[in-house]
Amino acid sequence: MSELLLLNESVVDQSEIDALGHMNVRNYIYRGYEANRELLRRAGVEGFQSVDLYSRYLVEQYAGATLHTFGGIVESQDGSDVSGYFEVRNPDKDELAATFIIGCAADSVGAIDEQLRIEVPEHGKPRSLSLVRPKPVTLGEVQPHIAEGEEEQGRPRSRLNVVVHPDDCDEEGRLRDEIDLMLMTYDRSQPERKGPVGPSELRDAEGRPYGWAMMEARTFTFSRPGAGDRIVSLGGDIAYTSKVRHTRRWMFNDDSGELVGIHDSISLCIDLEARRSRAIPDEIMTMIERDCLSALA
Repeated sequence: MSELLLLNESVVDQSEIDALGHMNVRNYIYRGYEANRELLRRAGVEGFQSVDLYSRYLVEQYAGATLHTFGGIVESQDGSDVSGYFEVRNPDKDELAATFIIGCAADSVGAIDEQLRIEVPEHGKPRSLSLVRPKPVTLGEVQPHIAEGEEEQGRPRSRLNVVVHPDDCDEEGRLRDEIDLMLMTYDRSQPERKGPVGPSELRDAEGRPYGWAMMEARTFTFSRPGAGDRIVSLGGDIAYTSKVRHTRRWMFNDDSGELVGIHDSISLCIDLEARRSRAIPDEIMTMIERDCLSALA
């Protein structure tokens, strides 16, 4: 096995900073996808599309930070033809900022150069999420549990309705490989949003500011939707502890009922003044306990 290869170098732009003051998770994901494209180009893999994205976020990064993305080919996970492992590092601070495992379906995977092969290090392996192919469900099983409207002030369940925009699609009319399915549904559901992207600053019953920091996430794509497809994204918590919530979003073609993707996230409740973890506010925990969809996990 070889060492990780340097695949991308970048500097965090102010435009990549979200409402909580650090680089938004989407911009780590963009770097992961860009590194994956470069790695598969070097490996000679043809006609690939990402189907499985696992991400883990470790250290916050801020505007002006230099980031290097390293990676290599790893053993393919369930449902993928070829997989890569990637690390985003801050070389100036010697910080590991984020890790990714990206699985792709491909038209052709030849003999991979051994110089590109690595093993996933212990610090890059999933902690709270599994890389087993997620359990499929039907629209009819999930829809009765989810009301209309966005997640607001920590409400555990939400429904988003979007139409796949042609600008997000490739020349064949399918959602582009580098566009994350979950982020697309979130962005297209609120086109009038102004200001920084990302989670909002919330306040508990005593007025103390808090937020949710995503620690791990996984998006598994069953099929990439096309331009004009109507997508309904249904979300709810499926597990929780005193400080952490495990949220799942099921994304369906609203016309055919086809399951197109599942997104899981592990989010830690953060005290925004102390910049450290805190217990989930009582008023939010009450809703999480009442509305948890553990039967659909």
